[in-house]
Amino acid sequence: MDKVLQKFEETRWVDDDYRLKARFEIEQLGEQEPYFAVTGTTQFSGGCLHDEIIKTFPEYAKYIKWHLVSLDSPMYYIENSMYWAGFRGWCNGKKDSPPNYEHLKSTCIYGVVASDYKYNLEQMNEFQLYSWLCDRAPDLMIAFYKDMGELFPGFILP
Repeated sequence: MDKVLQKFEETRWVDDDYRLKARFEIEQLGEQEPYFAVTGTTQFSGGCLHDEIIKTFPEYAKYIKWHLVSLDSPMYYIENSMYWAGFRGWCNGKKDSPPNYEHLKSTCIYGVVASDYKYNLEQMNEFQLYSWLCDRAPDLMIAFYKDMGELFPGFILP
């Protein structure tokens, strides 16, 4: 059974004809690990309207980076990070294909852990990147829980 464990939403009129509802939820689909999701809805569209949410609700921009982070870890944290670093899957050399370090930084939520800036991801080999991702995971989740506690006062792990 699907269930919403925590929910916060707010609606603002962007102009006379356009309103945006931002929804921040920790939800669980079936037996899946609960995860955090940020979505938006307008009269015309809905889904991951993150750029619009950031523009309309700048005070909530810091939570967007946690989209699809489960209560355990970011979704496919190691796999997707290794992919965007160019160590997994295909690489065809085209724009936006791996290795793509901007996508890598977004995927591993680079900059959240204080020690992140000591490391140059572009200079890491496969083993170094994998080790770095594993080593920083506990601090990453501490930062996630801190932000969830701000967004959902009284937030308690299920």
